[in-house]
Amino acid sequence: MTAVFVVFSFVFLASGVYAASTIGTNMSTTGTLTVTPATNSTTSIQFQNAASSTYFYADSTNSRIGVGGAPSTVFEVQGTASASYFFTTNTLQAGGTFAAASVAYSRFGIDTTGHSLAAADDVLFTGLVEFNDNAFFDAKASVSGNFQTEGRIRAGTASHSFTGDLVVTSNLILGTAAASNSSGLYTAEFSNPAVGTASFLFAGGGDGASTTGTCFQLKDNTGKWVYMSINGHASAPTINLGYVRCHAGD
Repeated sequence: MTAVFVVFSFVFLASGVYAASTIGTNMSTTGTLTVTPATNSTTSIQFQNAASSTYFYADSTNSRIGVGGAPSTVFEVQGTASASYFFTTNTLQAGGTFAAASVAYSRFGIDTTGHSLAAADDVLFTGLVEFNDNAFFDAKASVSGNFQTEGRIRAGTASHSFTGDLVVTSNLILGTAAASNSSGLYTAEFSNPAVGTASFLFAGGGDGASTTGTCFQLKDNTGKWVYMSINGHASAPTINLGYVRCHAGD
């Protein structure tokens, strides 16, 4: 009887298992494990928990792997995933949907660029962006809507400066959003609704003892330059019609 059992076992193991089988204990291999389905399927391999809920899918029809749900892309994780390091040589798409058309730049959301973004390291943010620390711009910054600051442009002992020209192509309004309701008739408007007046400081040569003074260059109604300056503590400014200029090169 023992000899018959040994022969049966040898024939069974040598010929392979071709029917549905259940392994009641652990299975291990020191070699390579290869699983080849008889026909391709979207659920060629499934791992389930004790409650028979599938948490891992292998889709041999579309060459996809899914964790937490059936995959709709090459590799898909449904739920929270973490990694100690993430690296991609292509674009990054976050906060969108699989149905959204692919783009050549990285983005958060599904909006499309309005400023010629074209590379994987170009980034588009559809929603709000918050910086709780310093933000550095090594090139120009463009704002198509309102630029708002909730604090002073100059704070503490730090100074703010422009190494190039500050060009404003629209009206410059300081004070209220519509200082005079002039609908853009004035190039610049200054108002202070809190005290009813607007105060200005023009200090040629700084606050020290300078003999340069402050000079205003204006045009009269004929198109000629007019130069206005303050001499000493005179009660009225001096208006010069071209012979005493603010700068020699004007």
